[in-house]
Amino acid sequence: MRYWQEVPTCLTVFRPLLLLVACLPLFSQQATIVGTGYAPPPVTIYAAPGQLLTLNVAGLNPGIVETVLAHSLPLPTILAGITATMTQSADRSTTALPIFSVTPQTTCSHLYKNCGSLLSVVLQVPFSLYAEQLGQSDETNFVFLTVSDGVNVSAPAQVVPVLDNIHLGYLTGGNSLFAFDEAYWYLPPIVHASGLAVSVFYPAKPGEELVIYGTGFGFVSQVVAAGAAPPSPPPTVYEPVYVSAEYRANARGDQSPWAAPYFTPSFAGLVSGTVGVYQVNFTPPPPPAGTPACDHKRVLSNLTITVFSLNSSDFVQTCADVSGAPANAPAQNAKSPH
Repeated sequence: MRYWQEVPTCLTVFRPLLLLVACLPLFSQQATIVGTGYAPPPVTIYAAPGQLLTLNVAGLNPGIVETVLAHSLPLPTILAGITATMTQSADRSTTALPIFSVTPQTTCSHLYKNCGSLLSVVLQVPFSLYAEQLGQSDETNFVFLTVSDGVNVSAPAQVVPVLDNIHLGYLTGGNSLFAFDEAYWYLPPIVHASGLAVSVFYPAKPGEELVIYGTGFGFVSQVVAAGAAPPSPPPTVYEPVYVSAEYRANARGDQSPWAAPYFTPSFAGLVSGTVGVYQVNFTPPPPPAGTPACDHKRVLSNLTITVFSLNSSDFVQTCADVSGAPANAPAQNAKSPH
């Protein structure tokens, strides 16, 4: 997800939805939320209704040495002794947040010795979050998150509520979000209709419908309780969602998504049997002549898919089969950028 902000140089360790930060003092007299799973502090925390969010907290001690996962739905509001709450000034509410996992982390490395520990808490932001379009946010609604181990309570961390805050793929827990199976740790960001991950070995075929997964797409068409699986059939997203496809070697999707031709997906909504996970079904246009083939060496991807809405966007690099790409293939169902 991109909001085009400057981020300070930090020693970081990335994991799916987890970010450990070792460039700031991590300890104080009060437990402190020092970052989220998408960006290091002091970047503002953005959150959309229904989004999965990782909070990295210093100063809590739940007495665990490994990840504790929730194993059933609806998600619990207390896990390994950890609780999280959200307060909103708009309706003067305090809401206990559903928790997916709690993971003890360390900021130590062979490069950085002045280190400590963090607790990574993966939770769902409820759909009851009052949110507005970025830049038009309701200044009367102030949102704060706190995390507690039953003894210590973190200082409140302010959150900017937005309509969408899109992040694609590699969701923490991965297939665990579907089957609560600890043997899997990430969900492939883009898959064939069969569920097989699109890759250099199994590239997308021309005319094939693909599925991309993510979180942070915001409000949906039906009421869904926090921590609960969506009803069947799953509700669709409320805000418009668009997809663009760029055929270029190792493209990083760093241009404005509105700058390229884009199209509307065939479906965008929640995934049955999950919490906070959305899927987007789409058929990319055929590759143009001259598109290089993925070779798993220098061309790691030849197709970059960008999914975007009113406030945010994110992209996934993948591979398309270009062996039968027709010459001068036109983009299908693509709208002109505005």
